[in-house]
Amino acid sequence: MKTLLADDHPLMREEGRQVLSQLEPPVEIVDAHDYPSLFAQTVLRRTHVP
Repeated sequence: MKTLLADDHPLMREEGRQVLSQLEPPVEIVDAHDYPSLFAQTVLRRTHVP
C-alpha cells in the first residue's frame, strides 16, 4: 500500500511514519511538508486525492 503522509510539522510526520511503518503488509510512505509538496507528490506519483 502507498501512503502519502502530509503535515507541516516534522515531529508529526515522524510520529506518523513510525506508526505506519509497523503495519503489515509494509506501507510505502511518501512525505509532504506543505501544500506545494503535497500536490507535487500527487502529480509525480499519479495519486488520486479526493
